[in-house]
Amino acid sequence: MRASATKQPVNIKSYCMKTKAGNKVGENKEDSNLSFKIDNISDRKLTTAKFIIIFSLVILAFLSIGNYLYDNSVLFYSNSILLCVVIVNILFFKNKIMLLSHIILSLMALGILIIVYLNKGQEYVPIWSFVFIYIAMIMYGYQSGLFVVIGFCLILLSLLFIWVGDTINMLEFVRFTAVVVISILFSYISERQITTTLLKLSDTQKHLEKVNQIDSLTNIFNRRQFDADFSKAINTSKRSNNTLAFAMIDIDFFKPYNDTYGHQKGDEALISVAKQLKRKLQRASDAVYRIGGEEFAILYRAENAQDAINNIIDIQHSIENLKIEHQANKASCFLTISVGLHLFSPGDDTSPEEAFKRCDEQLYKAKDNGRNKVSYT
Repeated sequence: MRASATKQPVNIKSYCMKTKAGNKVGENKEDSNLSFKIDNISDRKLTTAKFIIIFSLVILAFLSIGNYLYDNSVLFYSNSILLCVVIVNILFFKNKIMLLSHIILSLMALGILIIVYLNKGQEYVPIWSFVFIYIAMIMYGYQSGLFVVIGFCLILLSLLFIWVGDTINMLEFVRFTAVVVISILFSYISERQITTTLLKLSDTQKHLEKVNQIDSLTNIFNRRQFDADFSKAINTSKRSNNTLAFAMIDIDFFKPYNDTYGHQKGDEALISVAKQLKRKLQRASDAVYRIGGEEFAILYRAENAQDAINNIIDIQHSIENLKIEHQANKASCFLTISVGLHLFSPGDDTSPEEAFKRCDEQLYKAKDNGRNKVSYT
């Protein structure tokens, strides 16, 4: 039996307005209760980057003042020059925090090496290398960071070795070298473990998000995801010159189908309908949802209103053409669907609640008119 559309009074002028491609419906799949919003590793690096910027300003200012008061001209001028360079970079790269932090981190390494050389390895300057080791391992990652800190420490130890027997005794040098090696190993192992844990956490997060938005039987979006996407799709259509089609679909006489063929066959029928809907709606802006037992919802865009209507009728016919036997179906000898359709024209101010209500009313009209039909507003 060939299906037909039950036409309702419509605004022909608004239906005929053409659209441009808009934002993707259903593109944002995150659930606010499960998503961390920001990638864990990137968030950690960003926090560390901000710390580097603030830390460098405070420490360099403190050291400059302290060395001035203690009349240590070498350290005073070295720290003051570094402070000025850092401030200039902050002013120049203030909107690029990650780049700025890498520049400051490089200045930190260079500054430590220069001051160690100028000060002949005396005072407390080499101790700051431990701060650099831990921060560099976070910012560059445990793999690249390992090479960075090893290279830095080799240069540092080479400089210190020059002054062994002069300003540094051998025992101090050996002790410092041992602590450097231990610090590198500890920072590498800890950063590797933290990174591995964060990656596992991210994988778990993605799995939970998928479980939260996907119907386990049909492998399409569920009602929770529909509720999250529907308002966004409507708001997008309001802001752009697009016509959005929203359809509610119900499998005709599905309870008698379960009673006749069994629930396993009923599940197979639901899966077949879901797959067919996905085959017919494959564009990035299309989205298919299972919102109830045998109820589905779809969101899609069309060139104009008439195309939207033709598309949904074609989808309806394609379900019947699956030729899934349904002896208890009074509208056909095969499994069929009834469809309620609501179209959002550009600038439409219909609320999600009102649109859902209208679409649901059209679905019942399609059923009242004999089923296996499309009714639209």
